[in-house]
Amino acid sequence: MKKSKFSLLLVLTLVFSLFLTACSGGKDNADEKKPADGDDKAPATETDVPQELRMLDSSEIPTMDSVLAEGSTSFTYINNVGEGLYRLDQDHKPVPALADGEPEINEDKTVFTFKLRDSKWSNGEPVTAHDFVFAWQRAIDPATASPYGPYMMGGKIKNAEKITQAGADKKPYDVTELGVKALDDKTLEVTLEKPVVYWEDLFAFPTFYPQNQKFFEEKGEAFASSAENLLYNGPFKLTQWAGTDASEWVLEKNENYHSADKVTLEKITVNVVKDSNSAVNAFEADETDMTGLLSSDIVPSYEGDDRMVTWLEPVVFWIKMNQKNEALQNENIRRAIATGFNKEDLTAS
Repeated sequence: MKKSKFSLLLVLTLVFSLFLTACSGGKDNADEKKPADGDDKAPATETDVPQELRMLDSSEIPTMDSVLAEGSTSFTYINNVGEGLYRLDQDHKPVPALADGEPEINEDKTVFTFKLRDSKWSNGEPVTAHDFVFAWQRAIDPATASPYGPYMMGGKIKNAEKITQAGADKKPYDVTELGVKALDDKTLEVTLEKPVVYWEDLFAFPTFYPQNQKFFEEKGEAFASSAENLLYNGPFKLTQWAGTDASEWVLEKNENYHSADKVTLEKITVNVVKDSNSAVNAFEADETDMTGLLSSDIVPSYEGDDRMVTWLEPVVFWIKMNQKNEALQNENIRRAIATGFNKEDLTAS
């Protein structure tokens, strides 16, 4: 058996791929080596491998409050411990999560009525439509100063822009005017300003996750400040996280998750290592199963190594001209490209 079935990763920003790997079934073992005659020792199977993952991250978690989150590190772990109406599958396609199937949609595609599946918070309380209403209203409330609330809801969820503008103008506003209602505990109605073709992807985003109002109010300012000050409705729960300065945290399988029987991983231990050489040394010393911290000078030494996995992602970190390209070797062409788009619009989008 291999020492580790996990890999060095060039980039680790899409958490959900981790979750789906954890929940996917085992591979066909038809080609697995059979025991020799007289050897009653069966070959090791995937079930013999401890379902625990050790991994490294390059930064601490800034927040675990889905309403206040704005960075990939926060979203990574919020995606693993939380869930909204939809999730993204292995192909990054939205699929119903807390939504019990597809919603009823009115003729002009602006009113969506979702039925919620039976699901629980990690404390055993049911997840209800009221939890969505509370979280969405909190996200759009100017007093909350959610980084993504106004951006994700504005021009999409009815009256979101109206509420945001009133807050900016220091005028009275009413968050209950936001286009989201709990018709009952299991029925959520969402009203849009206009048809939005990517509504499924929208409702998979963590800003649209539910939050339990009773728990939030009981915790007060301590809400989301540590593992015990959070509730979880996703496949995992944080059992160790001391807050934003923590350099280690632990996620364990959430037995209250509605599809817990499909979650294979039992435990994920994460340690912060900010130096790529230290991260690779830890990997080679079998101190971790996974690291995404590979600098450009380290990558060549792993070319052809099946432990290194790469993939494309729809992310822009910087733009650099490839001067090995014959056309781009021409300075005037590079200047033309550089002046041919609005950089302020690019960085603000």
